[in-house]
Amino acid sequence: CVCVSCVFCGSMASTRDRGDDGEEEEEAQRQRKRQREDSEATSSSPASAHFGNQGTRQLRKGLVMLAQEHAKLDPTAAKRLCLVDLIQAALDEDGRLRFYFPLASKLLGHEGVKAMAEALKFNKHITTLDLMCGAIGPAEAATLGRALLTNTALKGLDLELNSIGPNGAAALCEALKVNKTLIHLNLSRNCLGSNGAEAVGNMLAVNMSLIELSLYRNNAGPTAAVALGRALESNTSLSVLDLEDNAVGCEGAAALGKALQTNRSLTKLDLCKNGIDAAGALALAQALEVNTALLELDLGANNIGTEGATALGVALTTNATLTTLALAGATVGPDATKALASALATNTSLRALSLAYVGIGVAGAQALAKALETNKTLSSLDVSRCNLWPEGVAALANMLKLNTALTSLLMNDNIVGLVGAQSLSSALETNTTLMTLELTGSSEFASEGAAAFGRALEANSTLVQLKLAKSKLGPAGTVALAKALETNTTLCKLDLFDNDVGPEGAVALGKALQVNRTLRSLNLANNRIGPAGVAAMCDALETNKTLLELKLGRGVMPATLSKAIAANASRPPPK
Repeated sequence: CVCVSCVFCGSMASTRDRGDDGEEEEEAQRQRKRQREDSEATSSSPASAHFGNQGTRQLRKGLVMLAQEHAKLDPTAAKRLCLVDLIQAALDEDGRLRFYFPLASKLLGHEGVKAMAEALKFNKHITTLDLMCGAIGPAEAATLGRALLTNTALKGLDLELNSIGPNGAAALCEALKVNKTLIHLNLSRNCLGSNGAEAVGNMLAVNMSLIELSLYRNNAGPTAAVALGRALESNTSLSVLDLEDNAVGCEGAAALGKALQTNRSLTKLDLCKNGIDAAGALALAQALEVNTALLELDLGANNIGTEGATALGVALTTNATLTTLALAGATVGPDATKALASALATNTSLRALSLAYVGIGVAGAQALAKALETNKTLSSLDVSRCNLWPEGVAALANMLKLNTALTSLLMNDNIVGLVGAQSLSSALETNTTLMTLELTGSSEFASEGAAAFGRALEANSTLVQLKLAKSKLGPAGTVALAKALETNTTLCKLDLFDNDVGPEGAVALGKALQVNRTLRSLNLANNRIGPAGVAAMCDALETNKTLLELKLGRGVMPATLSKAIAANASRPPPK
């Protein structure tokens, strides 16, 4: 059993891109991941057992075309892939039909999609169809729509990153006015425009089976948002609606707010990056005062201003159902943060609050800290890149000495300083609830702060994840943390990326890993640990039985480390 995964490449993690520059890389990552999944997908049952005889014959036509197209791209593909292999690779054991790289949906073409749609008319087993990143245009979407008129098995349809446009959306929506079984639909990034998204809204006024709908980045605009709002006033099934990056504006927000005053099914609404101003936020806040169903609301990256954020804070004093409020990147500021903090003093439902990138400043941090000293329900707080400065960090740290509910605190990209580090360390020595602490990019943290954290980790018995990437720890700070790891029995994940750890720090960590029995993940990438550091890791891997992930950054795996991994892999996995 392989117990250790050593990663020698740069970080691949990313969130959904908010711009266009990283979109190609994001899709490449998805394709690579799905290639790995496709290579592992197998099915021991005959194809006819999954598709039925008639469905299999129709699907075979599409797959034959697919094999032919594959052969055009790669002359050896036809020899490598027989039809049965294609069917087995396309079908998951749980009934999930997938057509993406290497079986990309764009290789099917119109006739292939048509054949597949014909098969779906008779199919009783496929529950999820994933045609993401293909070349599904309006005609192909219409073909799939006709299949949905009679199909009674399909529950999930993913068409993200295609180009069905308004006409394709209209065709699908006409079918969904009849279909009673599809519950998950993803039309993100499909160039729907106002007309296409409005067709979706009109469909929701009739369809009472769809539960989850994603329309991310479709340039829907205010008119379509108004149609969606009207539909939500009567719709009783939709639970999740993703409208991120659709330019719904104030008018659209007002319509959705009006709908939320009566809607009792929607539990999650994403309105991030929609050009919503204070007036739109006010309409949504008024809805929160009476709504009893919505659990999650994302208004990040909107210009809601102090007035809008304050209105949301006031709404939280009476709302008793919302559990997650995301305002990351919104124009909030210190004054509005005080209103939100005031609400936290009495609110008993909110579990997660994201204020990342909103610049709450020292005054906002102090207001939040004061409220959270008595709050018993908020478990997650994100104040990354909020201009906290050491004084704000210290205020939140002192709060941790009294708070008994917070389990996750994210303060990435703030200047923590020695004062902040010492305050946090002092709090961690007595706090018994915090499990995740992130301080990535905490400049001026330095070795003195790390030494303080080391002392805290020796006493703390609850922290599970600690991120200190890009915090200028240096060798001395790393040695202090390593010493704590020799006795700490709770920390499972430690991120020390880009901290100038050097050989000295790596040797100390290697020594700690020989006795530590709880750490599962260690990131030492971009730390110039040198041959001595690699040797220390090798020695540790020969005896450590619990580390599952070790990241050492770019480079070629040395032979000595390869041997250590081989020896480690022969050990039984941790319980």
